[in-house]
This record gives sequence, C-alpha cells and structure tokens, in this order.
Amino acid sequence: SLELLMKGSGKTLERRKEDMFDEYERFQANGNESIQAYFIRFHKLVNDMKVTQIDLPKHQMNTKFVNNLPAYWSKYVTHIKNVMNMSADNYVDIFTHLRTYEPHALKSLKKLEQSSSSDDAKAEAFLADVECTAPYEGQLAMTTTNMFQANHEDAYDSDVDDGPDASIAFMANFSSACSPSSSNNISIN
Repeated sequence: SLELLMKGSGKTLERRKEDMFDEYERFQANGNESIQAYFIRFHKLVNDMKVTQIDLPKHQMNTKFVNNLPAYWSKYVTHIKNVMNMSADNYVDIFTHLRTYEPHALKSLKKLEQSSSSDDAKAEAFLADVECTAPYEGQLAMTTTNMFQANHEDAYDSDVDDGPDASIAFMANFSSACSPSSSNNISIN
C-alpha cells in the first residue's frame, strides 16, 4: 500500500523520506497560532512520517514539539520540561497538559499584543514629532572639506624602523620569563 501511495507522487521512497525529514526539521509555529492548530499540524506531520517509515525517538519528537511553540508559551514549556518525562511521555500527553495552561497563555499573549501596540503608538508619535521639527539653517563649524584634509606625510610613517617594535620586545621578555632555563635569556633594550 505504501508503494501505491508513492507511485502517485512520482518520488522514490528515499526522496520522500528526505523531504519529510526536511519538513520536520523546519517545523515551527506560524506566528501566534493557537496551540490546537499547532498540535494538528505537528500530529499530521508525525503521521506522514510514520507512513513513510521514518521513526524518531520520543524524546526528539517531544523536544521538537515544545521548543517550537509560539513564544508566549515559553513559561509553560519550561514548567512542562521540569514536570514531565520528555523521554517516556509522548507529545500528545504534553499537548494535553499544556492545554490546561491555555487561558493563562492567552492572557500573556494579549498583554504582549497590548504592550506592542502601545509601543507602536509611541513610536508613531515620536516620528510625527520628529517630522514637525524645523530644520537647522545655521552654518556648521566643521565642514567636510577641512575635516578630512591630509598631506603626503600622513601616507608614510617615516620613523617605523627607528627602534625595536614594542610587541617583539614584550614577547622576548615574556618568553624569557617563562622559559625553564635562565641561561637562554635574551634581552632587548
């Protein structure tokens, strides 16, 4: 029956497995979707993986399920990770447990959206205020022409070879201080 299903897609079983695993790897929440919609999409993906004979450990599926929930669930995901056995339980049990926190998570989402909208309003007010300010019409003290003038001496530092480089002297002193025998000490003045 699996071969009959694969014939319709025109893909080999190996190619279908690769595509399905890639889809699993890219799986994440779509914005602030509900946990119900998220669970349905995840459950469908897991069932499709079973049909294509991809078997993943429970811990990996459970971790994928909780780590990719929308951000407003993060507090409850942390609690789930501390309370439930991610290796023994399955993602359906985790979903059922998370559903008990849904009213609280939705309150968190509303607070987040309200603070975001008030921040947006503040930003719009700031931008409107900036647009109303009068431009400065006085002459600036520093102009770009006199600020970036350079002469030919700036292009070449003529005293580079006048003395030993400070980093070489430091390294020589450092290596002599760290060497096991003091008879090989080199001193640079």
